[in-house]
Amino acid sequence: VEEKLSLKECAFIKSTDKLLWLHTFEGEKYRLNGTMDEWAEKLKHSNFYRINRQYISSFRAIKSTEQTETRKLK
Repeated sequence: VEEKLSLKECAFIKSTDKLLWLHTFEGEKYRLNGTMDEWAEKLKHSNFYRINRQYISSFRAIKSTEQTETRKLK
């Protein structure tokens, strides 16, 4: 079953075991087709940020950031 969601509902996309999952602000989870690179390209002009190889996040879902000693974001 295919569902359409508004980007406003989407909090982040997470890659787990080569599968992509879209998580909403309401706590729902949906399986996505495609790759992280494809979704990063689709969302690059839509207030989403590729955090690392596993996450693409809505700017609204990021509360704060902190850089670690290894230059990664926390």
